[in-house]
Formats: sequence, structure tokens, C-alpha cells
Amino acid sequence: NGGGNVSGITYVADASTSPVFTGVVLSSATKNIYAIFTGMATNASYYFRVQAQGGPYLTPGTPYATLAAEPGLSTAPYSGVSQTGFTVAWSTGGNSTNTLYKAEVSAAADFSAIAASSSTRNLNASFTGLTPNTLYYARAQAISQGGITSAYTTFGSTPTFVFNPTLPVQPFSTVTSGGFTFSFNNGGNAGGTSYAVRVSTDPLFGILAANVNTTALTATFTGLNSNRLYYADVAALNLAGTPTAYTGAVSTGTLVVAPVAASPAVSTHTTSTLGAAWTTSTLGPGTNFLLQASLTPGFGVVAGSSTTLNSFATVSGLAANTSYYLRVRALSLNPPTPDSSWTSLGSASTLANAPTAAATPFPLIGVASMTVSWTALPLSPPAAACEGYLAELSLNPAFNPVMRSSVVAPGAITANFNGLSYATLYYTRVASLDQEGNPNYFTIGSTKTITPGLSSGTVGGSGLVLNLPSFFAIAPSVTAQIDPGTFPPGTVVTMLSGVTLDLANPQSSVAKLVALGTAVGIDISAGGLQPLKPVRLTMSYAPLLLPPGADARRLLIARFDDASGLWTLVPSAVDTSGHQIVATLDHFSSYSPFFATAGAGLSDGVVFPQPWEAGDSGGAYGAQTLTFANYPAGTKVRLMSLTGEQIWEGVAGVNGVLTWDGRNKSGRSVASGTYYAIIEAGGSRKVRRVVVIR
Repeated sequence: NGGGNVSGITYVADASTSPVFTGVVLSSATKNIYAIFTGMATNASYYFRVQAQGGPYLTPGTPYATLAAEPGLSTAPYSGVSQTGFTVAWSTGGNSTNTLYKAEVSAAADFSAIAASSSTRNLNASFTGLTPNTLYYARAQAISQGGITSAYTTFGSTPTFVFNPTLPVQPFSTVTSGGFTFSFNNGGNAGGTSYAVRVSTDPLFGILAANVNTTALTATFTGLNSNRLYYADVAALNLAGTPTAYTGAVSTGTLVVAPVAASPAVSTHTTSTLGAAWTTSTLGPGTNFLLQASLTPGFGVVAGSSTTLNSFATVSGLAANTSYYLRVRALSLNPPTPDSSWTSLGSASTLANAPTAAATPFPLIGVASMTVSWTALPLSPPAAACEGYLAELSLNPAFNPVMRSSVVAPGAITANFNGLSYATLYYTRVASLDQEGNPNYFTIGSTKTITPGLSSGTVGGSGLVLNLPSFFAIAPSVTAQIDPGTFPPGTVVTMLSGVTLDLANPQSSVAKLVALGTAVGIDISAGGLQPLKPVRLTMSYAPLLLPPGADARRLLIARFDDASGLWTLVPSAVDTSGHQIVATLDHFSSYSPFFATAGAGLSDGVVFPQPWEAGDSGGAYGAQTLTFANYPAGTKVRLMSLTGEQIWEGVAGVNGVLTWDGRNKSGRSVASGTYYAIIEAGGSRKVRRVVVIR
């Protein structure tokens, strides 16, 4: 107050940080009874004095402090973060260097519960004893020298770290061919902590095979390779996802699965080796496989083996023409993990030794046939023998395709082929067959079938006679008598010696036939025309060349029917004194001589065609004659009308064949209708209905 001074007097007020005012910081002259000071230092103690102009100083003696400013933010408020603590830092905010600060941390964003606090004149405070893996918030305030606190400055939040996990003595369990379970300890971390587990085939984890984040203390991995060494480690993650150091890598090998047999399992055969194949399944790269061969399914003695990185292998040093059992297993890359179980590849045979050349590879060559020859293997022991031979013919040296083939027994040295094309080059080979029928080929060579004899002429007004010297000693000549009116004048008729059909097993629906000889016969044609009248064919035979015990009276001529692929009989007779077979032809085709065998009983016999279109060779049931075949020799046949009149009778020859030309006892053609055939032999009797169509 004015202290009694008159108004209008000037007062001088001073402020100093020194009680003796050795250094005046601020000074103010005023006519008021108060003074305002600005620009004073934050949170500093000041002494004050005042004097009336020219008078003594009045000094209160007690200092007064300015307020403290809020602490300022630091560029890195958190440092030294650990599992149980950290350091929080701030800036002065303009406060003097000796300012007192109070810092607090809390797990609550609103600081409703203070976890720890610290008072310090430093610009940082360290906190310990905190909970691991917890998000903490921090704030600080400044305290003036007068004890008045500033507002709080908050510094965001930071999580504390987690403890490193640890590994048990055996971290792996439930190891399979495709994975395992990896276990670890929490290292003191609370439940709910996340862990990063990684798996690799590289101990440095350059490339990961699998990884997973989990809050459990185990991680299960599937879909891995079999027979592979895998490394695993683990780190704990705090709330910010920051990992601890990873534990040291530990390893385990996945179990070894058995390989799977390929199809076919055994694909290569030689006389001394067998090659087998398999699939690697889920096995990892670098897996070795062991292939074994044995003579017994129990593999008591291993005959040969092979180890390979491939999915196929060959076992060598085996015996020829011998069956072996084979098996394969995958070998473990990671002992003590055991090898896989054995996979059976079944059994297979090595090839038999190939046959060798004969002195005469083609002992017989015909118009439509040939015989090939080779030197046979011994019949024993099995390793030196074979199970038979496969002979093959082809029109090209690559044998693609094979035209004809023949399988013959062990010990055979020849194979016969018929039904070939004449004047044609054939390539031949023969193979020995092993116990599974696999061939081991030897090429015999090539040869050409003989060019057949040919007789050709032009039909004139007096008809035509063709005479053909045959290439077959057993049938030295053939004559065809073509009467006038059989073909239009000028028609060219050609007859070739030999047939290109397979006569080894002639098929017929009416009789049991055996060919007179391979390819023996003729092929006759008239440029696609068919005869209007029967043609007389005469074929000679050499009685001394007939098979032992053969009866020439059983000979007949048959025609090959292209539509059915069967041999059908034509009217023919044997002149045993002239050594000839005479046949009547109504259709040009291939004709051959056969021995016909009589049937054993009446039930074996056949009557054809039925119904019979008499004389109509072009109809479905047309034929020159009605034929009774496959009956016992001497079978008697009587034909009766519906009124009971006998119109014809005949007796089957030694070949069981009998023909009727459709005429009655008077030589007249019977009318169309139904007739009954009474067939008798050996005391047996059979009645057949016969239908004639004209």
C-alpha cells in the first residue's frame, strides 16, 4: 500500500532471483500501488522489493516461485523395453533444469489405476516390476518450486516384452510320414501369449516349409514330405507382434512311406536282367530305393539287388528263363528313422535265350505257304531251355504289323504258314518264349513265295478247255471243261494253281475236312462273271504221295464261300483207277481237294441247303444238288413223296457224303414241294423233311 504517501508518487518495484538483489532481473516504475512483471523464467523463485521514489526499499523477504510448464514430448518416449519394465522420456517443455517431474504408468488408458510412479528432476524415469506382455500407458507432469503441479503430458503406450520360450528334452511327437507335432514351454509367459513356430528343411530357415502363429504350446504340421529332415524353432510375440529371439533349431525326420508299384511294375526283360518301376509317392527328394530279386516269395536268398535315386532300377546277373519275385523299399535319410516297408512288385521271368539260325532257314516254299526253320534250344535245364517258340511273318522288316504267327512247342525246329499271297516277299523271325510268354526274337531272314502256274483262255463258240500243270506233286494237273453257252463268247477265264487260304484248319458247317495238302487247289475266275452252265473240273492226284493210311475214296472238292468264310461241298466223284477227282462247278471261286470223314451216327448228319432252290446257284439256298453229309459210310437214303411214293434212293460213300440232283427214278426233275428223306444206317433210322423249290 502507499504507506501514507500522497497520491501520484512514483514507486519502483524490483524482482531478483537473489535475496540480496545482487543482480536485478526485472524492475518496474509505476504510480500504482502494484507492479506486473513479465518475461520471468518458468518455475523460478523470485525475491521482491519496492521503494517510493527516493525512499528506502521495502523487502518482504520471502521468495515466490513461477508455475511449472507441462513436460514436452520426446521424439522417442519409450526405451529400454523389457519383459518387466521400460524407460519413458520427455523434454523440458521450457522448464528450468532443476524442475521436479512426476511420471506415472498405468495399464488403463484413463489412468484409473496407477501401476507405478516416479518423481525425478531428470527428463526420464525408469519403471520395473511391471507385468510381461502388457500394454502400458505413461504420462508426466512438472511440479513448480512452490509445489504447484502442471497438467499431465501423455506419451501414448507401449507393450512390455515377453519371455523367450524354451524347449523340452523331446519337442517332437506324433511323427508321421507327412508331419509331426512340435511342443515348447512358455518360458514364464502368461496364458494367451502368441508364439511364432516355423519349419524348414534349412537349419538357417532361408526357405520355410511351414509356419504358424498360435497361443497353444504345441503346433501340428501336415502335408510335409516323407523321409525328409525338418528343422523347427519358436519365438514368443508380444502384443505388438514383436518376436523374442527364436529358440535354437531342433530337427526330426518324417517317417518313410513305401513306394507304390507302377503299372506294369516290371517293364523290361532280358536273359539276365529284370527292370522294375515304381512311383515315389510323397517321398522327399534324395530318397534312395533298394530293389531286390529272389527265387522265393519270402526272399530267403536275394538273387540280385540294386540301389538307386530313380523310380526305376534293373537287377542284373540273373538266370535266363527263370521266374523271380521282386520287391522295393525306400531307404531312410534320417536314422534312426527306419526304412519303409517292402512293396511287392510281383514276379516276372527273364527271357529265354534266343534260338539260333538253322542250316536251311526255309526248307519248304510254296505258292501260298512256307516252312521256316531254326536251331532249337536244349530241353533242359530250364535256364538253358524255353517254353516254346513264336514264329512270325510280316511284309516289312520292322514286323509292323505281324501278318501271320505260329506258336510251337519246346524242341520244335520248324513252323508252317499257309494261306499266304503268292509271289510275295515275307520277312520272318522266331522267338523263344519264357515262362511268362515273353518273346526273345531272332531274325531268320526273308523269302518270296512261288509264283503260281497260270492257265488262261478266251471262251469261243466251241467253249474252252483250260489245262493247268500244277506246282503240287500230290495234285499234278487240273483241267476245266467250259461248254458253249457257259459264258458269252470273248470272256477270258483264268485259272491259278494254288490257293492263298489257310488250309491247316479248314472250317465247314457240313463236314469234317482235312486238306490234301498245304495251298493245294485252284483259283478260277472270269472277270467277275459266273457260269450259266456247270463247269467240269478234273483234278488229278498222286496215289503214292497220299498220307499213310489215307483212302482216296474219301476225297472230294470243296468251294470257299467268301460270305460265310466256310468251305462248302460241291458235287464231286473220285475215279480211283484214273486217280482223278471230278467236280461240277456252278460258281467261280477258290477250290481245294479234301478228305471228308464219315460221321459216327445218324445224329451227326446234315442235309443242305434247306430249303433247296434247285439249280439256282445265285440264291441264298441255291445249289446244284441236295447234299447229305457227315453220315456213316454206307448210309442208305430214300426220298418219299407225301403220298408215300419212293422217288429216289442212294447210298453214302466211305466219306459219308451223298448228293441228289433233284431227279426221280425216271430221270425227271421233281416238282416243288415237300418230301421226306428216310435215312438208315447201322440199324438206326431217321426221317427228315426236305423242301424243294424250283
